[in-house]
Amino acid sequence: MNRTNLIGRLTKDPILFDSANGKVAKFNIATKVGYDPEKKEDRIEYVPVTAFGLRDGFLEYLKKGRKVSVDGRVSTDSYEKAGETVWQTTVKVHNGGLQLEDSQKKTEETPAEETAAVAE
Repeated sequence: MNRTNLIGRLTKDPILFDSANGKVAKFNIATKVGYDPEKKEDRIEYVPVTAFGLRDGFLEYLKKGRKVSVDGRVSTDSYEKAGETVWQTTVKVHNGGLQLEDSQKKTEETPAEETAAVAE
């Protein structure tokens, strides 16, 4: 079974694309993977994510620093660059697998249902 669940913060605003099945967002999340006692700091992994079929209303809330939960699958794709094959591993998210985990600042409006991220 290929399934991963992650919680982390967006490292920057997502890059958005249109597809036949709705909006696609590409972004990285920073996830805490442990603590380094020698450096006295958290160890962080940066995970690339591609989310498919997102609704326009939800996209306005995907901003740098937002805490999200990702429920998806690990996928490795390849492409050619300068005559060489480049491999890229990402987490792909479909069917409601992306949810906001933090609340907006009180001065900002929040969506009626933040967890309904992906079209069903």
